[in-house]
Amino acid sequence: MARPLRWLAWAAGALVVLMMAVTVVDVVGRYFLDRPLKGSAEATEFLLACLVFAGIPIAAATGEHIRIDLLDHMLPRTLLRWQRVFGSLVAALVIGFVAWRLLLRGNELARLGDRSSHLDLPNAPFAWFMAAMAALAVIVFLSVAWRALRYRD
Repeated sequence: MARPLRWLAWAAGALVVLMMAVTVVDVVGRYFLDRPLKGSAEATEFLLACLVFAGIPIAAATGEHIRIDLLDHMLPRTLLRWQRVFGSLVAALVIGFVAWRLLLRGNELARLGDRSSHLDLPNAPFAWFMAAMAALAVIVFLSVAWRALRYRD
């Protein structure tokens, strides 16, 4: 994995641990103490959304995103190279659109002062975080396309 994204992988791991901790505390509280953790479902939803979007740039950088390689062994290397360039550019375009829409949505949530129902957290920072992670994924996809164009395997 690219060195600059290692911090993101560590942060994603911390999100997983935090989600597990919230779940354990909620289950123990609910079934053994008859006191569930207030807002645990909402906290898990926020953490999961952050985890998924933090994982997009990591998957893009490591090439672990979903791809179909049924015919790759039959294609010439030059065509595979151009396939990687085209696929990365299309992915950058799609994720770029998602980042733009999330940024607009975050701005709208901030303008409205929208807050979560149980934990009373502002929703805008979560949308902005997801937009930032999507924008980072665009940069990663563009660098993958550039490397495929510039260097031959």
